[in-house]
Amino acid sequence: WDDASKRIAAAETEHLNKAGDSFGQMVSEFSEYVLQGRRIIINRDTGITLGGISIEDCTESTRWRIEVCVMAAIARTLNSPLLLIDAADVLDENNKAALVDFLLKRIVPFFQHVIVTATCRGKIEDEKPSNNESVTKWTLKAGVLTKL
Repeated sequence: WDDASKRIAAAETEHLNKAGDSFGQMVSEFSEYVLQGRRIIINRDTGITLGGISIEDCTESTRWRIEVCVMAAIARTLNSPLLLIDAADVLDENNKAALVDFLLKRIVPFFQHVIVTATCRGKIEDEKPSNNESVTKWTLKAGVLTKL
């Protein structure tokens, strides 16, 4: 029993090290697009860091973008047909534009659907359709979904 458990533990560690390396590389590549050239590093010992700073010590917007990179990498690794990204309203307009550009270029081709949710900042009636023809924008008010 002892010998078997040691072999299983060694095989698991080897698998995690191999998968973690390619997974970490994918997350790092994604982060370069939404974090102005900065790259996330994932390490089993230190966790997720950006420029040596732990994810817990990053701003809310930066932490959210890091989490999006990790979620996208997980969903892509699992061949998920859907990627749902919630709470994009944490971003300012410049970062939201960078996110949309990142999603369209690096993420959308790997999924059947990518859905990004955000609470509107002003009146829902003032929301406008996206300037990008590849993006469909919808509003949800009183349980009614309306395409802009």
